[in-house]
Amino acid sequence: MVHSGYEASAVNDTFGSFKGFFRTVRATLFSKYTNKAAATELATAARPAGHGPLVQLNVGAKRASREVEAV
Repeated sequence: MVHSGYEASAVNDTFGSFKGFFRTVRATLFSKYTNKAAATELATAARPAGHGPLVQLNVGAKRASREVEAV
């Protein structure tokens, strides 16, 4: 798995101190942007079109279970 490194920084900021924890709680509960341009950009941003139906791939699952039963 590859990640950008921001996840670890966010966890460290959140749980590294009480101040960081309360900032995260406040940001989660009260998502008020102080930057009006950022709030407008977020509200007017195009939403992705979505995706097609999900497909579950069970390739070889039955064959593998038959091989286990045969042993």
